[in-house]
Amino acid sequence: MGSRDAEELEQKLKQFFAQDPRFRFVKALPSGATGDCVCFEERDTAGRTRKIVLKYPNDSTEETIQAMENEIKWVQILKHAEHTVNPIYIRNGPNEGLTGLDRVFIILEYLENGSLSQFVERAEDVVLPNRILWSIFLCLTRACVAMAWPPEQGQPEEVQPNVMPSALAHWDMHGGNMLFGHLGARQEHGLVPPLKLIDFDNSDTVDQEKVPNMSAVEEFDDELELAQYRREQGVTNPGIHANVLDVGLTMVRIVAEDPVLEVEDCREFIQNEHPLMDDDLQLLIVRCLAADPGNRPKLDELLHLAWNAVFSKTYRNTQYENYETDARVREIIQRFILNTNA
Repeated sequence: MGSRDAEELEQKLKQFFAQDPRFRFVKALPSGATGDCVCFEERDTAGRTRKIVLKYPNDSTEETIQAMENEIKWVQILKHAEHTVNPIYIRNGPNEGLTGLDRVFIILEYLENGSLSQFVERAEDVVLPNRILWSIFLCLTRACVAMAWPPEQGQPEEVQPNVMPSALAHWDMHGGNMLFGHLGARQEHGLVPPLKLIDFDNSDTVDQEKVPNMSAVEEFDDELELAQYRREQGVTNPGIHANVLDVGLTMVRIVAEDPVLEVEDCREFIQNEHPLMDDDLQLLIVRCLAADPGNRPKLDELLHLAWNAVFSKTYRNTQYENYETDARVREIIQRFILNTNA
């Protein structure tokens, strides 16, 4: 695709949405590394409306086009997952009249409640309840499970021990690439809306494990005796290991309120005393950060522990009680996520 082709694609897409009465331009959205995003409102024949996102290449280089094609591939594979961004099909949409390289674009659901990074920044003066942190942890784990075992339509993101998992690694998991959806009817998202992973342009399967940094293993894993938690049973692979490490890094960066904290600094930070953090949560984050991938939790254990925490930990009659009430969780979510018009 040459520069003229890229410009022509952009014009064709804009022309389609401008001329079709079903659609109304809403706003341009922040661009990613390889794609520009525009939000439109779609109105169906019954008068119902929904917002959608059009994403297309932001330049004509071969690298950008390949990255966009890569994202389209993985988003389609993960299209039934609850914790990754979902593609949207439009009847008689712009792809109906385009062929070949002209089809290098994707239409996605609009996630209007902002990113994890925006939430952390807005709530920087607030001690986040453990219950919110556990909910975020569970969402990240669900996304990892989906990448390992892409669910079928209507199926939850669950570990499938008898199915060989994909070794897909996201490779760009950070707070800006996690967007909040809507509060759901299911209890899992009755208080905290689901986080959805976006931007799969860098994603790829990992064939070979990186050799662990033995100095980091000695200074972190061995010092904290992480091998004692190691479970030989359960399936895993290098892609899962990479994603679990990113979950740990993301959780530390939330608590530290530093979105670019390096791996070594994250490992140092999480070893500090955090009086209002649940010890179980802190230990699980520590284990995700293990320098030896074999010392990181497997997804079945991670999902089990995070799910149990979300559904069973109320913190009544504990030192955390005043920070963990339903009312406080709702107030924080309403103030810093739902009422922000991201």
